[in-house]
Amino acid sequence: MLFEEKRRILSQMAVLLKGLQDYTLPGSVHGWGRVTFDENREVVSGPMVSVKGAGPWSSFEDEYTERIAVALDKADRNSIIKGWRENGIRERIDAFV
Repeated sequence: MLFEEKRRILSQMAVLLKGLQDYTLPGSVHGWGRVTFDENREVVSGPMVSVKGAGPWSSFEDEYTERIAVALDKADRNSIIKGWRENGIRERIDAFV
């Protein structure tokens, strides 16, 4: 890809990201999490599939606490890493959380 093509694409990406930053969310969107459409096609807050349908959360901290809990649950069920329990790793993670 030529330098000028890359420059044009990056410029378009910058315009798109700036548009997202400038967009004012409607009052129906609250908390941290995902946005979706309701049955009236209005933009609203919604649950996040990647976090077992949890959310929206009242704070950024709550969101990441839930994400960590889901990841640790997956680790507990993994037969290879076995919840990161060897060598005291899990205790250190739990203390951090």
